[in-house]
Amino acid sequence: MRDTPRRLRRATAALATLLVLAACADPGISPAGPVRAAPADLAAPCLTSSLKATVTLQPAATDSTVRVALVALTNTATEPCTLNGWLTISLVNAAEDVVPVPTIRLDQPRQPSTFQVEAGGSAYTGLKWISCEKTAPKCAVGANLRYSLGLKPEGPVAALKDFPPPRRSRLAMTELRIGVLTPAPEQALTW
Repeated sequence: MRDTPRRLRRATAALATLLVLAACADPGISPAGPVRAAPADLAAPCLTSSLKATVTLQPAATDSTVRVALVALTNTATEPCTLNGWLTISLVNAAEDVVPVPTIRLDQPRQPSTFQVEAGGSAYTGLKWISCEKTAPKCAVGANLRYSLGLKPEGPVAALKDFPPPRRSRLAMTELRIGVLTPAPEQALTW
């Protein structure tokens, strides 16, 4: 019994040594993955106020509850800007108050990377949500989607395209999934 603390110290020291050796095995890779600096010639980060969002509903199978939309973010500024990561999308009611809905940011269709959006150019992301009956419990119902590059649900409302007429276009969902921002529309919905 007196050897138990000694054995525990030896096992801890051995484990620490193995972890140090594993970390040193490939000095170019950190535990969180490779670290890459952004090219110095990229423009400044985009601002939400310089982007206009259009959300285009994609055709869905009649028996499916999954809805898919393509978000196009157009740079309305006179200068290029850069994007990386995700867009914050919030369901809002007619008064533009946020309607809480569980939201998941996915590393799809690829890992986030910094890219440039030219003045007048666009970036894209995909949205998928589980639709529900408006009267069902845990069904969030809204009239539009708000977007932001920040983490808070602040920002302008998006333009909705190819959605049913306004009286029928109320959005009803139990969950919202947001893909990574991409420079090409064909990449945005491949997940």
